[in-house]
Amino acid sequence: MSNLTWPKGTYSLLMAHDGCPLGPWANGTRHHDTVDRFPDNEWSSGFENRTASSLFYNNLDLRFCSKIFEFEDGAMDWSQGAYCTFKRGDCPDNFEVGNFYVDDEFFFNANWFAGTLPDGEYRKKTRYYFCCRNDGAVNKPIFLPTQRPFLLMPMGPSCQVVAGMQAEMHWLKIDTMWKGWSMMTGKVPFSMMNNTARWTVYFCYYSAIQSQ
Repeated sequence: MSNLTWPKGTYSLLMAHDGCPLGPWANGTRHHDTVDRFPDNEWSSGFENRTASSLFYNNLDLRFCSKIFEFEDGAMDWSQGAYCTFKRGDCPDNFEVGNFYVDDEFFFNANWFAGTLPDGEYRKKTRYYFCCRNDGAVNKPIFLPTQRPFLLMPMGPSCQVVAGMQAEMHWLKIDTMWKGWSMMTGKVPFSMMNNTARWTVYFCYYSAIQSQ
């Protein structure tokens, strides 16, 4: 699958530790000034070695890769399955839109952004848009390029199988400001919002299976 190109459309992925996929991708960063008082930001063990994003005591830098051209020679449609990307332009065919509103720090907020980002709102608060599909078996392989690691988001507690790739599930917990202000709408990736205003979203890290 190393000769495959990424499927048709424009979309964004959380940047893997090794950088963006090969081809016409742009990068960007969203800095979250999260809750300052007793913050509870956290991610799963080892995720710092899988993502280019950075987690601090009361801040979070999310780094993204965005595919900026809709068509490439030989590009196919996305396969049926159960997975999500971040939205960048119109969702590819057979994906549905959802969003999550992140209630960042209210007092002396220092949010910023740079570069090319997924569709969203990037002011004192943040809204991320997603493109998700749940129309196929999670254990039926889909086909994507295998040259570099990448991150998708699952629709449930299992990662979509990708041919030639091994998957690890990780999670990121963001401590938001006020209980009840952050919210999910529409079709969103596997995530949880608990009653203490903490949002946990799950990611699947894919790396090529090494031949014996």
